[in-house]
Amino acid sequence: MRSSRVICSCLLSAALLVPSAYGLRAEVPARSPEIRAAVHLATEGNYEGALQRFEMLLAADSKNPLLLYYVGLCYYFKGDSHKAVTFLEASMARKAEFPEAYYWAARAHRSIDENERAKECVRVGLERFPGNKKLLSLE
Repeated sequence: MRSSRVICSCLLSAALLVPSAYGLRAEVPARSPEIRAAVHLATEGNYEGALQRFEMLLAADSKNPLLLYYVGLCYYFKGDSHKAVTFLEASMARKAEFPEAYYWAARAHRSIDENERAKECVRVGLERFPGNKKLLSLE
């Protein structure tokens, strides 16, 4: 049990921190103290606490693709892929400026046997980010 939690925490850490490297133009800066605090909670495995903070931020900026992505990831790592898909798809619909949104949306769809929709997420992601290795790994 402990080792699977550590693996999930490492995956989530990488997934949460990578988008800030893409120079996002979000209304709530990726490096804001509020987002950093929520990311910290998530990487510690406190998905509920992180979700509360992310959703509070999302209430003030409901179209922010970065916040939609973070909420989707928290649901995914909590094991609720159906909710994860909702938020990750919303991030994609807002033209997320980072390929991870498309990658994790595809993974969430696959986890609930929505393989055709997963392929579509990869296709759309590769249109926006040609040659992205993470997306190509899902083809």
